[in-house]
Amino acid sequence: MADWVGAAYRYDTDEMLVLAPGGDRDFDNTVYRLAIPPGQVSRDAGPTPDLMQPVWGPPDPLPYYVDTGGEYGPAGAVYAQSSHSYNGAVHIAGTDYVFFSAPYGPKPNASGPLPTYLYSTVLKRWEVQVAADGPSQGEVCATFDRGGNRVLAMDWNGLYEWVLARPSGQRKKQLLSWSGQTMVRFWTSRVDEKRRRLYVVGVVDSTTGASEAWYHPLLADGSIGGRVKIADLPTWTAASGFDLDVVGDRGVIYGGGDTIIWMNLDTGAVTPQKTLNPPPTAYASGQTINPNGTFGRMRFSQNLQAIIFLQDMFTGAWIYRVR
Repeated sequence: MADWVGAAYRYDTDEMLVLAPGGDRDFDNTVYRLAIPPGQVSRDAGPTPDLMQPVWGPPDPLPYYVDTGGEYGPAGAVYAQSSHSYNGAVHIAGTDYVFFSAPYGPKPNASGPLPTYLYSTVLKRWEVQVAADGPSQGEVCATFDRGGNRVLAMDWNGLYEWVLARPSGQRKKQLLSWSGQTMVRFWTSRVDEKRRRLYVVGVVDSTTGASEAWYHPLLADGSIGGRVKIADLPTWTAASGFDLDVVGDRGVIYGGGDTIIWMNLDTGAVTPQKTLNPPPTAYASGQTINPNGTFGRMRFSQNLQAIIFLQDMFTGAWIYRVR
């Protein structure tokens, strides 16, 4: 789970949901729920951790499994394929649904329509959305905009809004277009309601690891303004998650280790903060923990005023309270 696997977070209940987190090394079609208070983890859904092999390796190039015979549960139940989910999971505030879009298809990064799913945190089941409501190509970086009551998502070919209240087949609306932006898989985005901005942090050059922070203005008519760069960030920020501390009116960047990076949302200035008793950077065997792709597994809880960090299956979940 340490490699390029994100998670959705319910800020209302302080629960983290890791969906089909196998990636290209392991296959795991389950959903795991981490309840921060009282500190419990459970297997939310999924018949077995190895129902089907990951889409990144043959012989099962399928985006999801349909249990037509009811072998593992209700007949016709759908189980999403295990793969790198990046930042494609986000809770739709005010509902019990998680929007989930990952680069599944006939082959990795296939062109043409790819599936988007809804996962019900109450019914504990997947719902496949029609192709018209899916991404156009590649990985997805998504977040929720409370002011617009919509998911804002980016893929290789642009930025779009996704609105649950619309009829099926009309939920996706393109807002900005670009072409072949493969770096989107290394981005994390959050909406600042105070400034009405969509903030994005991430890698912009995969050779050097150069990383930046920028925002898109969220305009009153629902449209999105152009990209405004505010900062250069430490290289390979892709390894870190990004979130907003609303009370402190600042951004937070963290992906493991003993240093938290706080970001001024107006100037982009960053302030490193050393911490005590940090999560380990190596396993007991001495092997270094791969920090790649923390993404949604790092969140800032507004209720708890704390950083929530799920390292991986072996070194557990960590909490840093802001005093």
